[in-house]
Amino acid sequence: MKKIVFLLLIFCSMVHTAEADKRFFANESKKAYLAEMEANITVNPDKETSTIESALLKQIISQDQKNVQIGYTKEEITPDQRVDPADFTKSIARYTKAKETLEQSQKKAAELSSKLEYVKKQIKNITEEEKAKLRIYQLQFTLYKQLLDQEQGKIAMLDEALKSNEKLFVSMLAQLATEGYEERLMQLEKDHFTLEAQRNKIAELDVKIEHNTFLESQELEQLLEEHKLLEENLNAASIITAQSMLDVALFELALKKDELFYNSLKKADNVIAAVTSAEKKALELHLQLLRSLGKEYFGMTSVAVIASKEGLTDTLNYFISLLFEPLFVFNEKAVSSADVLKILLIFVVGGFIASLYRRRILRWSS
Repeated sequence: MKKIVFLLLIFCSMVHTAEADKRFFANESKKAYLAEMEANITVNPDKETSTIESALLKQIISQDQKNVQIGYTKEEITPDQRVDPADFTKSIARYTKAKETLEQSQKKAAELSSKLEYVKKQIKNITEEEKAKLRIYQLQFTLYKQLLDQEQGKIAMLDEALKSNEKLFVSMLAQLATEGYEERLMQLEKDHFTLEAQRNKIAELDVKIEHNTFLESQELEQLLEEHKLLEENLNAASIITAQSMLDVALFELALKKDELFYNSLKKADNVIAAVTSAEKKALELHLQLLRSLGKEYFGMTSVAVIASKEGLTDTLNYFISLLFEPLFVFNEKAVSSADVLKILLIFVVGGFIASLYRRRILRWSS
């Protein structure tokens, strides 16, 4: 409350119109002033000053900056607690929703920051002829600053909770019950069969539509409606199948089946790419979290990790990291003998290709 009062006092010194200032900042007349401003907006929607003052008053009256609600909290687990897969999936769902909220808040904060910088520049460069606009800019500055501070506080709290839960998820994997793995595989097979059936229906209809388009058939409109319905069904089947793949990947992560885990992520990535509805974002964040947990849980020494790399930089970083850690260490992050042979094979093949190029270059130079 003190901060709000202090903000109001500073703002009073910035405004020029004394009568308006008195009405605007007097606590006993805020509600009446707000009603007047809202009436002005109704009468003249383009009256910029009244719109800004109304918005600012609503913020001052309704917002308590000390109590920013983010709707997401840090989760806890006891060392001997057995984690149910359904509960873990719910935790991931809460995580992905909070991650989306964080991204939205970051975009909003960036927009507010840009607006604030623009207003600061306008105030700094204002001329004597434009002094009538100063009040508007001051109101804008106060409003944007208040909103930005609130959004940045929300971002900091969300980021802290998300990072804390990411670390917790890794420890939860060790306690994750995995008895339902086979059932999940069977369910995934059914979901995948349904997805393929939808794809085949659309492929058949595409051929039919192409034929009717060529003949300028009157049935074309009906076929296009049918195609639209099939696309909606395909999207729904893609969402269900992708979720099943991610559920299976979670079990494979807990069971330390690294190659199966990364294969599941690749397949899920392909299915998610075909999703066209709003659920796509949550699935992408779910996939991103599992990929991150895989790196934490398996370490950076699995050949399956190399196969899953999306860019050359990550692969090179992996090989460089091998120089700084022993290859044969008997722990969960160690490279197996088969992995070492595969890595050596990569170097041998690479050296052979390099020698061929070297011989060709020498032949050309001679």
